[in-house]
Amino acid sequence: MLTDDVDRYIELRRSLGFKLAKTARHLAAFARYAVGRGDTHVRRETAIAWTAAVSSTPRSHQRRLGEIALFARFLHAEDRAHEVPHHHPNHRALLDTCHAKGIAAALERSRSGNGGHVWIFFSEPVPARVARQLGAALITETMEKRPEIGFTSYDRFFPNQDTMPLTENARALSARLETAVTQEEKVDARTQISRLRKRLANVTAIDFFGASSRLTAEGMIAELEASVAEDKGMADELQQSASQRAAELKGRTWVTRKGVHVDRIACSWLIRRFIDPDAIIRFAPGKGYVPKPGELRFDMFEGEFTHEGDRCSFEVLLARTGLSDPALQAIAEIVHDIDLKDGKFARDEAAGIARLIAGIAMANSDDEQRIAQGAPVFDNLYEYFRKKRG
Repeated sequence: MLTDDVDRYIELRRSLGFKLAKTARHLAAFARYAVGRGDTHVRRETAIAWTAAVSSTPRSHQRRLGEIALFARFLHAEDRAHEVPHHHPNHRALLDTCHAKGIAAALERSRSGNGGHVWIFFSEPVPARVARQLGAALITETMEKRPEIGFTSYDRFFPNQDTMPLTENARALSARLETAVTQEEKVDARTQISRLRKRLANVTAIDFFGASSRLTAEGMIAELEASVAEDKGMADELQQSASQRAAELKGRTWVTRKGVHVDRIACSWLIRRFIDPDAIIRFAPGKGYVPKPGELRFDMFEGEFTHEGDRCSFEVLLARTGLSDPALQAIAEIVHDIDLKDGKFARDEAAGIARLIAGIAMANSDDEQRIAQGAPVFDNLYEYFRKKRG
């Protein structure tokens, strides 16, 4: 009888060191429900019906179904009449839909540790519109099969399809500017930059999930605009002394995007260690945040300190504040290689530091905790490079 099987299963698991107080209650309730339906064995249909009836959240639904699946596997080894309910973790739901359709897809665990990215690679270039239509169809079918997950589980939707060409065009235009000599060539360059800025604005209007590569595009276009600026007053302002600039940064409130990772953790460490030990750092949504008077944004779209060209926010902050310490420059190269993944500096330390920061992000969902845990990493890294130089 199923109730006796539950007692036997729980007793065996406890003999191996598992406590299983909640699991025992859940399985006992499931067994009573199944027996009440006339079942003598575990049935997938019964397991799904019971978990749907008693679960208030998708997480509790998955937990209870997982408990039944383990119990059913234990019984199935003895009697194949027991059916093991399919227990698909949420992060595999979209991947399973792709595979069912014969679409080659790969699952990558996110750096935060709170989800994953499903990658679909096309054998030839396709318009962004087509890629988005494919994504919409796959997500729709996934939600029909797994309605308990909900649309909020999908936080990005082919975000780079429109942004990447902007960065490529910006790089090409930057190369043209380096060789521009005549006034006519410079005027043409300004026209092209204005067009890129307009295209970026159009992409931003429909980028509901804040594609990270948009920061790169914004930084490159801003750098192009600065390179052709004719306002002498603006140029003089940009050339003010580093010491004066650093003094102006004290006593300010700093704002960055929620869900901090390596670039934002490193910037936060740099701010509190070398710029303003008493700095207040706040966290805001990646898009649509309107800064309050006195606030400085970093690693954010249209922020005061964010990506410029192919430089990450840490590199930009370091340059703008005039901090020329070689140890800090070494850290900047590591942060760049981790954040942009372009191997520009080929730092051997990048892989190890990336795993440390990823571990911190996985263990801490709170941004202030991530910064607090990440600070010793960069403190020790700084001491290493400082003493190595000495």
